[in-house]
Amino acid sequence: AAAAQAELYAALLSDALQDVTYQAARAGLSAGASVGWQGLSLSLSGYDQRLPELAALVADSLRTFDVAPLAFERQRDGLLRQLRGADKRQPVEQAAYRRNLALETPRYTNEQLAAGLEKATLP
Repeated sequence: AAAAQAELYAALLSDALQDVTYQAARAGLSAGASVGWQGLSLSLSGYDQRLPELAALVADSLRTFDVAPLAFERQRDGLLRQLRGADKRQPVEQAAYRRNLALETPRYTNEQLAAGLEKATLP
């Protein structure tokens, strides 16, 4: 359940970062969040002396971003659709998924993640 919640958190954070960093994106800077086997990863990119300011903005967003109930449901439903449709992906993607299941610890199946997401609620 924690892994599914982490995926949902990263999706919600990425969505919030798009709104917060819109002006920075117009200047060629970008920020994003993702979840891997090592935990939450934040990425910042671009060539500008203002990258440290973007990092501060992203750090502040980690603590303060609000999650609207509609955004929560939209992201949760989108992730559930991705997980449930995984068996319809390209063979190379399915092979990579199975390889990761075999090699990464901890690694959860799409079914386990979907079950965790179904139970996720907005506090």
